[in-house]
Amino acid sequence: MNVITIVSPKGCSENQLIKRICDRTNFQLVTDDEVFSELAKRLKTTQEKIRDCIVQPGLFSQINKLKHKQKLCLFKLVIGEKTQEGSKVYFGLGSYFFPMGLSNILRLSFGADLHYRIGNYAKDERVSIEKAEKVVRQYDKMLVEFTKRYFNKSPFDTSLFDANIDVSKYKKEEVIDKIIELQKLKSSGAKAEYGQSFEDFILANKIQLWYLEKSEDVDVECGKNKIKIYLNKVKYLSSKNMENYIENIRKMLPYFIGNKEIEITIGKGFDYPQPFGVELGETRKVLLVDDEVDFVDTLSERLQARWFKTAVTYSGEEALDKIEEDQPDVMILDLKMPGIDGIEVLRRVKQTHPATEVIILTGHGSEKEKQLAFELGAFAYLEKPVDIELLSATIRQAYEKVSRKQN
Repeated sequence: MNVITIVSPKGCSENQLIKRICDRTNFQLVTDDEVFSELAKRLKTTQEKIRDCIVQPGLFSQINKLKHKQKLCLFKLVIGEKTQEGSKVYFGLGSYFFPMGLSNILRLSFGADLHYRIGNYAKDERVSIEKAEKVVRQYDKMLVEFTKRYFNKSPFDTSLFDANIDVSKYKKEEVIDKIIELQKLKSSGAKAEYGQSFEDFILANKIQLWYLEKSEDVDVECGKNKIKIYLNKVKYLSSKNMENYIENIRKMLPYFIGNKEIEITIGKGFDYPQPFGVELGETRKVLLVDDEVDFVDTLSERLQARWFKTAVTYSGEEALDKIEEDQPDVMILDLKMPGIDGIEVLRRVKQTHPATEVIILTGHGSEKEKQLAFELGAFAYLEKPVDIELLSATIRQAYEKVSRKQN
C-alpha cells in the first residue's frame, strides 16, 4: 500500500497536476467528495450536509460536540477504508487526518504566491480576475479556519507535511517528477519502529466510533502493542466512583481489539465538574427553556456533567406550567419561541416567582430586548453560541444570589 496525500489552495493547477500524477503512477484517485458521498449514504443524509458538518461545523460542533465528533471519526474511518488497499492519491482536506511518520504515506501540499494563484485560476477556469480573486481568497480563508479548528496550526505548517511544493517555480512535468522521486524515497525508507501504523490508525477510529456511538466521549491511540483510551467526560459526580467508571469503560471494550494491552487514562479534554465557589447546601435546580430541542437537550447534558440538576421544557407555556409544579432556583430562557415568547415568560416569572433568577440565552436578541429584559429583572443576558464555562459561572453567580436571599 502506498498513499500520496495532497492539500492545495486554489490556483495551483491542482486538478491538472493530480491527473498527471495518477496517469504517471497508475495510482487511483480518492477525494473528499467520494468520502462525503459514502458518509451521506451511511448516515442517510445529503452530501452537502455532511460537508458542512465536517468543513464548517459552526454552531453545531460547539453545542453538540459529541455528535460532531462522531461524524468526524466516521469521516476519518471512511478515509482509511478507501485508501488501505492498493496505491492511492488522496486529494482534499481529509489529507490532514492521515497519521504522520509512515514510510508508505507521502504528505504533500501545493502552494504559490497569492497573485500567481489568482492569475493562474483565472486562466485555468476562464473567469475574470475579480471572480478568481474572490474564489481564491474564500478558499484560503476556509483553509485557515479549518486547520485552526482541528489542529491549531496554519494550513501549510511544515509539521503537517513531508514537503511543500511551490508550483510557480517549476514546470508541471517537473512537479510530477519531483513527487514521484519523493514517493520512491518514502516507500523505500525503513518503517518507523515506534509510532502509529496505517492499520492502527483505522483501528483507533473504529474503537473511538464504538464508544462515541454509546455516548462515551473518548479519544483513542493505537500503537504497536498497546491501545490507549483517553476519557474526556465523566458521568459520575463523585471522584470515589472514578474507578467504577473506568471499569465500565473497560467492560465496554469492542470485540475487534485483538490482544493488545489496554490502558485507560484521563484525556486532555477531561470534563470533570468543579465544586461551587461557595457552599450552597443541597443541589440547586435549573430549568432550561428553548424550542430548539437538540440544542437544549445537549446543553442540559453538559450542565449535568458540571453538577447542575437540570430540567428541560420546549416552550413558554411548558415553562410556566413547570415552574408551578417545581420552582427552579435559576431559569435559562430563550427569547424567540412560538406562542408565549421569552420576554413574556420573564415578565410572568418575576411577578409570580421573584426568587427565581432568570438568565436570558438567545441567538436572535436586540439591544432593545436586552434593555427590556434587565428592566423586567433578568439576572444576565447571554448570546448564542455561548461558552459553557461562561454559562456555568453565570449560573453559579445566580445561585449565590439566591443563597444570599435565603440566608
